[in-house]
Amino acid sequence: MQHHCHHATVALEISSLKQLPSAQQRMYLVVVSRVIVRRDDGDDISISTSDERDVHRHVVDEGQDRWLLSFPVSWCGDSCTTSSSDKHEKVPIHPPAILVRILDALKQSNNRLVIREWRKGACWWNLNMNKDLDSSDVRCRGHLLSWQTKSVLFNQTTISMAEAEVAGYRVSRMAMLHYYADQIYNSETDLEEEYFLEDLQKLAELRTRSFIPDVLYFSHDNAESPPRLNLSTSKQDDNNNTNESDSQNPWAIMAYLSVNDAVEYIHNSSTDADVLIDCDLGIDVQLDTTTDWLDKIDPRDRETLFPQSKLCRHYPTTMIKVRYEFGFDEPHPRHGRVPSDGCLDYALMILRDVILPVHRYFFQPKATLDVNDSLNKKQIPSLGWYDVSTLEIHPFTYLDMVSIYSHAVHSLQEASDAEDENKKTTCLLRMLQSCIQALTEEWYEIISGDCPCRLPPVLCHMDLQPQNLSFCHTADDVDTLEDRHESKQCHVASVMDWEEACYADPRLEILLLCRKVLATREQAEILWRDYATFVKDNTKDMEIGPLEPWLKLETVHSLCTLMLQGTDLLGGGRNPWETKPDLWGKIDRERQRLVNMGWSFCEKLHLNNFDED
Repeated sequence: MQHHCHHATVALEISSLKQLPSAQQRMYLVVVSRVIVRRDDGDDISISTSDERDVHRHVVDEGQDRWLLSFPVSWCGDSCTTSSSDKHEKVPIHPPAILVRILDALKQSNNRLVIREWRKGACWWNLNMNKDLDSSDVRCRGHLLSWQTKSVLFNQTTISMAEAEVAGYRVSRMAMLHYYADQIYNSETDLEEEYFLEDLQKLAELRTRSFIPDVLYFSHDNAESPPRLNLSTSKQDDNNNTNESDSQNPWAIMAYLSVNDAVEYIHNSSTDADVLIDCDLGIDVQLDTTTDWLDKIDPRDRETLFPQSKLCRHYPTTMIKVRYEFGFDEPHPRHGRVPSDGCLDYALMILRDVILPVHRYFFQPKATLDVNDSLNKKQIPSLGWYDVSTLEIHPFTYLDMVSIYSHAVHSLQEASDAEDENKKTTCLLRMLQSCIQALTEEWYEIISGDCPCRLPPVLCHMDLQPQNLSFCHTADDVDTLEDRHESKQCHVASVMDWEEACYADPRLEILLLCRKVLATREQAEILWRDYATFVKDNTKDMEIGPLEPWLKLETVHSLCTLMLQGTDLLGGGRNPWETKPDLWGKIDRERQRLVNMGWSFCEKLHLNNFDED
């Protein structure tokens, strides 16, 4: 038996494909009918050109559409030598781990997977631009790219977003599994000792209250030659997307698991018809339909560990388009916001089910970057900002955000000078300069006091709105769940859309909940105090400090973002939904919020005193 590196191509035959709604990216829900695995012959096999790595083929089988999605895999493991026709071959003993994970995901989801393709990179961290600010020392999410090609240079911000989102899924999944594994190990459930040695992680995965989808394959895990994705829902789309297929948009294959699928799998251990497997690795690879590990759990304990659930649609279906928040009516025409009378309950649920389990993992010493944790070491560089002078990755902090605003205002000033902008813009930019100076001064005043300001950096999601999560009910009597189907008494079932994910000061996550989910200062202070208690209990009595400096930070962030929307500096980023008068109105409301928080110098600027363009 020898240790050897193996190479193969995995192809998924897709019998059904449905495009899902997504603001910036492209997503598909697919049904897989067959998994094909072909070994690449030779000791050092590699596929060198992107043309040879086209991962899509559209075929017609007996009048029905079929899609074939293929991608290369490599893995190292034990192998044995076989002889056939005077040819010696090194045959792997075990299949690649990615194949096992794909088969397991298919088993748990009735043969369904999700394909995600990233097309734009606008996010909170780059002020909704589809490019990074043009400065060598500005804080940009993600590390320097090592596969600089013409198409990638043009698409760098999109790739940075894809890497960050994949890292967000992977790190949050690890943190959640760690949290629930600890819960199970310390529970009173009478499980056999051997179970913890063999299947604790599997049990924790299914026990996880807030499910994090597994990223099964990511195109840019292999930075040297990422495979292309060219997947469409019709022959006409295939013909029209030839130019797009030449680009190297990052893409991923992800597990799909709904609330009802999870319950069915755990309690009944049944799925739809098995996927056909066609494998020439020289080993028997089958879709394992046994659930021996579940059989080790007493049925009564299974009900305790895995309470049956029903999907809850209360929060996604009750959002409102206009909400009174922090002193003014604010329109939210895309997704809306949670109503004011329910948003505090919602935020506290998010804190309990999502934020605290993830943050608790990072607050433990073993989660720091110097531990032998290969996943953390590989994923964190995609989530922090890269210091080109020291070649190190750093978490985003309060002052890092101030630096981003400073660079944004500088870019806006240059654009204003070049275009001879109006007096309103000039005055607003001067006000922003004063805001940036005030943010810095107030922060150093806090540091000079008794309040320590440095907290352990964590993974932040930064967009925990109802449209990015799913929810469910649990109850002792499943028959009563239908009566509670639309009730807000629920918990988070799944966390998705990690494209805003970042490695950062944990208060930034809480800040976005305070400002974007909650509607009043009083509600925000309650949530801030609850998180402060958690920090004290999980650190050496560390303090998170006052909320107000962070509210000012986010308001300046909003002003910079809104100002950029009125220019051509977005680089194809998120376009404003407002007309120009609406945009100026929103800017003025943010200005007035700064006045209400004590910045009297913002009172001098009254945007309504200027004529509109």
